[in-house]
Amino acid sequence: MTTYESDIKTISSDEEMVFGILSDLQNLQKIKENASLADKVKDLQFDADSCSFVVEGFGKMGFRIVER
Repeated sequence: MTTYESDIKTISSDEEMVFGILSDLQNLQKIKENASLADKVKDLQFDADSCSFVVEGFGKMGFRIVER
C-alpha cells in the first residue's frame, strides 16, 4: 500500500463549526447516516483522532489529527 501525506491544510469555514466536528472524529458517524453517501463510502472506521474509509472508485483513504 502506498501512503501519501499532505501538507497541513487550512479549512476556510467557521472555526467553531469545524472544531465542533473535527475535534472528535467520532462525529463522522453522520456520514454513515447520510443516504447519498452511504453507497459511496464503505468500511468507515474512526476514533477521536483518526478516520479511515473506502471510497467507491478511489480506494482506501484516511486521515489523522496530528496537531490541535
